[in-house]
Amino acid sequence: MQRLYRVNRKKAFSQIVQDAETKQCEIEEEIVVKHFKEVYSKSERQSTPPPNVVPKYPEIDEDDKNPLGPAFSTSEVFEILKKCSNSAPGPDSITYAAIKKYDPSGVIITALFNAVKRLKHIPQAWNKSSTILIFKKGDANDIKNWRPIALSNTISKLYSSTIAKRIQSWAIRNKIISPSQKGFMPFEGCLEHSFEIQTIIQHAKRNKNEVIVAWLDLYNAFGNLPHSSLFQSLEMAGLSPETIDEIKLLYANSETTIRLPSGPSESILIESGVKQGCPLSPIIFNIAMEPLIRAIENANSGYEIHGKQHSSKTFADDICTISKNILFAERQMNYATTVANWMGIKFNAKKCSTLHIREKKVIKSQFRIQGEKMEIMDKVTSYNYLGVPTGFKTFSSALETIEQLKKEVKCIDQSLLFPWQKFDAINTFITTKLSFHLKCGHVPKKPLKELDDLIKKVGKKWLNLPTCASTELLYLPYSAGGMNIIPTSILADISTVSHAFRLLTSNDRTTQKLALDSMKEVAEKRLKKEPTMEEISEYYNGVKIPNMPVETHDVTSCWINLRGAMRRLSSKMKIEFEVDNSKKKFNLIINKSAATRFNVEAKLRDATRNHFKQSLISKPIQGRVYNVTAKNPASNHFYRNGNFTRLTEWNFIHRARLDLVPLNGGTKKWFTRDQSCRKCKYKCESLSHVLNCCDPNKPTMTKRHDAVVHRLVDGFKKRQRKSQQILLDQIIPQTSSTLRPDITILDERKKEAIIIDVTIPYENFPKSFVSARDRKYEKYTEIKKELQNLGYNVFLDAFIVGSLGGYDPENYKCLKSLDIPKNYSILMKKLMVGLRNHPGEMKIG
Repeated sequence: MQRLYRVNRKKAFSQIVQDAETKQCEIEEEIVVKHFKEVYSKSERQSTPPPNVVPKYPEIDEDDKNPLGPAFSTSEVFEILKKCSNSAPGPDSITYAAIKKYDPSGVIITALFNAVKRLKHIPQAWNKSSTILIFKKGDANDIKNWRPIALSNTISKLYSSTIAKRIQSWAIRNKIISPSQKGFMPFEGCLEHSFEIQTIIQHAKRNKNEVIVAWLDLYNAFGNLPHSSLFQSLEMAGLSPETIDEIKLLYANSETTIRLPSGPSESILIESGVKQGCPLSPIIFNIAMEPLIRAIENANSGYEIHGKQHSSKTFADDICTISKNILFAERQMNYATTVANWMGIKFNAKKCSTLHIREKKVIKSQFRIQGEKMEIMDKVTSYNYLGVPTGFKTFSSALETIEQLKKEVKCIDQSLLFPWQKFDAINTFITTKLSFHLKCGHVPKKPLKELDDLIKKVGKKWLNLPTCASTELLYLPYSAGGMNIIPTSILADISTVSHAFRLLTSNDRTTQKLALDSMKEVAEKRLKKEPTMEEISEYYNGVKIPNMPVETHDVTSCWINLRGAMRRLSSKMKIEFEVDNSKKKFNLIINKSAATRFNVEAKLRDATRNHFKQSLISKPIQGRVYNVTAKNPASNHFYRNGNFTRLTEWNFIHRARLDLVPLNGGTKKWFTRDQSCRKCKYKCESLSHVLNCCDPNKPTMTKRHDAVVHRLVDGFKKRQRKSQQILLDQIIPQTSSTLRPDITILDERKKEAIIIDVTIPYENFPKSFVSARDRKYEKYTEIKKELQNLGYNVFLDAFIVGSLGGYDPENYKCLKSLDIPKNYSILMKKLMVGLRNHPGEMKIG
């Protein structure tokens, strides 16, 4: 398992958390094959002119109607290949890694793709796939509860990706995709649509307006979309017949087999729907949905907020319509019905819901789609739109997710992974799953605290720490000697602030304006006046505003939460919204540095980790060693991946750096009446005594010291000149002193001398390294003077590595004087602070 995690973390994690809910499809092959034959069967729909409710598309220049006309370039294919991750291969078992190995520049692949373009022929193998079934939820014996995922040959997917890139660029350039469609587009679609819908509902409640929100669910939209409808929509969008014919090649004679426990099923012809797992499918599906979206928008029935009308929000096939009264809502449903019937697709009325709000009340109005009744929502029901429960009130989200995460943390704890791999699994697979809910939803603090407490408990166990150990160690960055975790309760505040700032700086001007106007509206409601930009920033910065009205009740929103999040984070960092009057916007300043929408979350995380770092090093006992080790990444290289570290050393080092080793003269927790050393009877058995002074441990200390010396000498020998002589632990014959520096290098021809003495002090605050270096200077000053009198240019310095792995950054002077190669010096530092010859071999107690 440890080896698998190093090679494929995702696969290893899946095996670790695998339990009863991970199912294989046990449905009879006959039933499965029959179902998918029906799903993929050819539709009887015939191409007919679009309904009048579908507006005309913008005119496309003749020169821009054939985006697939020019030959593929090597750079174009190379960029696609470079971004391909090594995902599961298709029926031919060829991986992206194999293609990158044998054709790293993409020259051969480019030639192949251009040959396909010239010949207008695609190899039959490119249109074959193997489909796996992923269980969704519900009854496992119902085939409709299994999601098909098609695995195609990697070369076929590369070809589709290259085409998709051109089609998407063409669609964006010519504004073919409606602004309300954010699925598979370069926007934060889920986050922005979820915010916009919630903001519209909140605005209607706050201002006692009427609004009707309808969530429309298409039955198996990807699998049931008729090919005639798909290709007609491409033609309506303005693509030339040549481009459409090239796309049709990918759908000609497509077939798949279903992977079942009994083996692969018979081949099933795909004559309907977009190809699952094909990189081209998202963009052409978006184009196919355009007639439906444009018809709804054309109804001109949207809800107006801050001077802008909002009619629909679509993410791929998840459609949400917004209207200002019953009449307009019915018009939208009629238009949607007309276009859906023309396209040959069907709404799943049982999963379509409507929410009618008027005067802050929920009205139970009945609406129909394609003649069938839609579900009616009340005050206490919600619709799970894009993973967030949305409705009249604020609903708690991620509760089931958090419970599942707790189970997964326990599975990680019981696994056979190395401790550092367990922490990596927490950072990679656990906390990241909460990110979306923390930004879009409302996650209660109590379950987050329970998850934090569990991670804290197992984290200390993996570090072999007692319960009294400082928890900051878990939250420090790897480079400072921590495990890079951030408590989810703090992560919630980070997500709130970063989400708000990204909305204010969205690439979509409509979303950006809605965010800024909503931000102002909430501040105005609270301050009971029209605030200036400066007053708005002060309010959200958590500043106590003089004569601020007594708090009034307002609708819960992300802006209400923003003020609280800013106040809590301000205790951990310097953070504030700053007014940019020239551009009428807000800048977010974090520790005196302006954040951008791309780095805001990373900056907040780094500032939080830095807060925990400062908190730990300020502690007089447990922060003593960290005052030294936390300041140099070389001292902590093993925290991320355990390189050059044995488990015995791992179990010791964290206790030791926090000074929590149970010794007679250790910290107060371990004090005994007799504080003398159990080995040498020294009056105080402290950690510094055991590691650096105890006589029975002298052989290990010498071995540790000599290992550092030999590493330095090995590095020097790579660049040693013939005229240079190396003296190790020897008296320098040119001087009268009997002292024996660890390393002396003499160059008689150039009259140069290098004197380096290695020392391994205990990391008792930074002054311990300074004192150790000063002692070495004082010890060898006379030798330096003698050699200088003989005409030598002398370099004298100490090389310091702490007994707990602290690496002195001042050592660079020694490395420079020895002319040690940079690559070797990086490895050498890791080997020196690596604990192989360190405390794991010490005799304690």
